[in-house]
Amino acid sequence: MVGKGNRKAPVAVAGMQIDYATFRQMFFNETKKCVQTRGSQEPCTRTCASDNLECYVVDNNGFVMISEDPIHTGKFFGEVDGTIMESLIQHNIYKEIEIFDYQAICLETKKDGSDASMIFTPFKMIGWAFQALLSHFTWFIIRMEIHHIWNPDWSFAMPQSPPEVKDYVDNYYDDTYPSEPTGSSTTNDPLIEEFPLKDGSPIPLLPMTYINKTTPKPCDKRVFLYELNDEKLYKPNKQTGKPRPIKGRLSNCHNSECERPFSVQLIPHTNLMLIVADKLCPCFSTKLTIVPTKIEYGPSNETGYCEKLKYNIYRKKPAHCLSYHPEEVEIKLCGGTSGLCASTSTIILATLYCLTGYLRYTQ
Repeated sequence: MVGKGNRKAPVAVAGMQIDYATFRQMFFNETKKCVQTRGSQEPCTRTCASDNLECYVVDNNGFVMISEDPIHTGKFFGEVDGTIMESLIQHNIYKEIEIFDYQAICLETKKDGSDASMIFTPFKMIGWAFQALLSHFTWFIIRMEIHHIWNPDWSFAMPQSPPEVKDYVDNYYDDTYPSEPTGSSTTNDPLIEEFPLKDGSPIPLLPMTYINKTTPKPCDKRVFLYELNDEKLYKPNKQTGKPRPIKGRLSNCHNSECERPFSVQLIPHTNLMLIVADKLCPCFSTKLTIVPTKIEYGPSNETGYCEKLKYNIYRKKPAHCLSYHPEEVEIKLCGGTSGLCASTSTIILATLYCLTGYLRYTQ
């Protein structure tokens, strides 16, 4: 650090890369050692290697760096042991910070219907019977041709005309009978004809298959993140001068009304924290997640849409005000959308068509 007085700045930063497996092994090698209390006659058994304790190394944002179970590495500590994490938040060891994301993307799943049948009930059978009766009644009304009551069609007797003589050509065929199959493909798709199957037959036409699709849409999300409170853990012990551990106890967390003690201590010269908890009391562990959730705006949150502009919108102000640009005079306000107006040519053509049909009918 180079500077003058209280003003100092780092000139260079040195770092060291350590293999994670080696770092984890070093941690357990050190925590397996037991420091005997001076004057104590009892054997030292309370280490991270014992079956009664579980140890975690957590960073300043609450993510697990080292755990006895390797699967916990990299996870948020609230997902591993949410009960202890809630206690740390209540004791102000971790500060809860609310973050809003106003440029988030929400994936909404579009579900298609299924052809599977539903569970039949007597009410479903009654509904089917009512639909059948209604369809038969409607078809009966159509067959009776009731519309002739207000719009009758009159018929007149006409003299019988002689039958017309038709000249048939040699290649006459009846349209009512299908022609013989030619063996060609049933589709005009050139790709199907170009790429046949191995046995030479064309590719069969399959029905379109619908799957669930996700539609990305813009939305607002909210998430709670956590930051270590330095003032709570950096208070040194008056005798040793080292950061003192903070001890807590989870009470009435089981039917047996047992208590689960835990201890939190800052690792010197790092942003890491050692958490040691008791295993003997099986507390029900809740889970705290840091997954962003969608903000629903509605009657219960109608002011949230307006209030969101007041929080967490940090942006750089422009250097100067740009109220005019010389090239604005070249902008021509024109639109390509069509207006809601009647087409004169279409009306004229429709009128002529109706008049022509009416004149032909009256002649």
